[in-house]
Amino acid sequence: MSFVERFGEGVIFLDREWRITFANESARRISRIEDRHINGASHWEIYPDTVGTPQEDVYRASMEKRVSLEHEFYYPPFNVWISLTTFPISAGIAVHYRDISRLKQAEKALLQSEKLAAVGRLASSISHEINNPLESVTNLLYLIGLQDGLPPVVRQYVDLAQAELARVSQIVTQTLRFHRQSARPTLTTATQLIEPVINLYQGRILSSSIRFETRYRSQVQLQCFESEIRQVLNNLIANAVDAMRSGGKLTIRVKDGFDSSSGVRGVSILVADTGHGMSRATMARIFEPFFSTKDLTGTGLGLWVSTEIVERHRGRLTVRSSENPRLHGSVFRLFLPLR
Repeated sequence: MSFVERFGEGVIFLDREWRITFANESARRISRIEDRHINGASHWEIYPDTVGTPQEDVYRASMEKRVSLEHEFYYPPFNVWISLTTFPISAGIAVHYRDISRLKQAEKALLQSEKLAAVGRLASSISHEINNPLESVTNLLYLIGLQDGLPPVVRQYVDLAQAELARVSQIVTQTLRFHRQSARPTLTTATQLIEPVINLYQGRILSSSIRFETRYRSQVQLQCFESEIRQVLNNLIANAVDAMRSGGKLTIRVKDGFDSSSGVRGVSILVADTGHGMSRATMARIFEPFFSTKDLTGTGLGLWVSTEIVERHRGRLTVRSSENPRLHGSVFRLFLPLR
């Protein structure tokens, strides 16, 4: 029994009267039942919420028909997914179960990731298809603008149309750039990394009544995988905009910096918002996988993936936040070394 007692997953033995004759340490921990209350107790007293559920059928089938069965189920009282396997033994049945909540979260996140990848491929394909007619319309407007004797109001409309088409072309180019993965790091500036991301959020920023300020005090070139760092910046800016549904101020600042722990030179990028802020408990977990404050709309992977990317670049991502009614918001600092 000593091995079963130390086994990392839950094991319970039930006799033919449904009394628990043995429960190892993991079973007691997962069940959140004190040691003195579990041995000898009725299974249906310890787990009253399982009466009339599919797992009860699994227990009864194993007990009465002497068969081994497997079952996965969600257990609301503990907010966990459980994988359950029952085995017939001479005195009753043995039940092996384990918490598979993380696995279920991973499956959900993988499905979400596949959907996002499909959307990315579709966006890239659409962007390619848009480019040719877009170029034709741009050229036609240019030729119209060269005509003599155009009424001033028509020329004004042509200029406006050209400006809007230039913006569409820029968005298409940025969409392609987001999807395209580079095989090796390239030299770029922080401004060149940030501006395409900002342009994608211009519409949301305006519609949310968010004031926007940028300050670029560094134009040094750094070596990085551009698409990956844009993914990080996209996540930080999206989170900032989401935190200011009722308006606020988004500030992005870039300056030369260095890593205080190693002294390595690099670039420091600050993304600050005046949103609702975060509690200390939330800040302690925001970089954990699957942790999200966005309910059903978030996978809880954005900041976790971002930290993985930043660490691969030998960089650092830190956060400060406050829920103070007078001075609230969050500040993310992204440091990237020059090489």
